[in-house]
Amino acid sequence: MLAKHEPPPPNPQHHAHLTAMSITPSFRSLGLARLFMDHLELLASDGKDGVASEKKEEGKKDCVDAWFTDLFVRCNNHRAVEMYEKLGYSVFRRVVE
Repeated sequence: MLAKHEPPPPNPQHHAHLTAMSITPSFRSLGLARLFMDHLELLASDGKDGVASEKKEEGKKDCVDAWFTDLFVRCNNHRAVEMYEKLGYSVFRRVVE
């Protein structure tokens, strides 16, 4: 998984972005993608409810308080589209090539 958060806070469009996720075929259907997405969402959260740990040396939370998470999936990747929908994601926009 390759992910980031952008633009820097306090920009109101601050969000998490999943750039790429690839699971080798022999490890698919084991819940790894859900685990990775849960971790990305945790890091993108506001850290309330004891979700994120405190960095002792800096006194800052591990999370970034993003407004949303975005990702891009090819329309013909039906397995990935179905998985993200099961995780609660929805189509916001379709990009036409």
